[in-house]
Amino acid sequence: MTDDAARALLGLPVYVDDLRLGTVGAAWIDGTGVVLGLEVTSAWTTATSYVPFPAASIEGGAVRTSSLAILGVGPIVFFAEQGAQRIAEEGLGLEAVHGG
Repeated sequence: MTDDAARALLGLPVYVDDLRLGTVGAAWIDGTGVVLGLEVTSAWTTATSYVPFPAASIEGGAVRTSSLAILGVGPIVFFAEQGAQRIAEEGLGLEAVHGG
């Protein structure tokens, strides 16, 4: 997947077991462009959830996953340590997370 393809995920609705969880706010990609995970902005609260991308599917213009795949605490530190980039509307890269 390229940066552009990962950016195309931004804003997609996310459904968990056919219930709307929220919207893709950011995607994390590795150095080769493989999507590692998605940050999901909740439709109901200010919380952010995380979905490992291999546990998701894109169907009908939406991300679909199981409740068993939702992480309440994100792997951001791990992704950053591994050199992953955060793709979000506000910009590309870790500066978007760390304010750098």
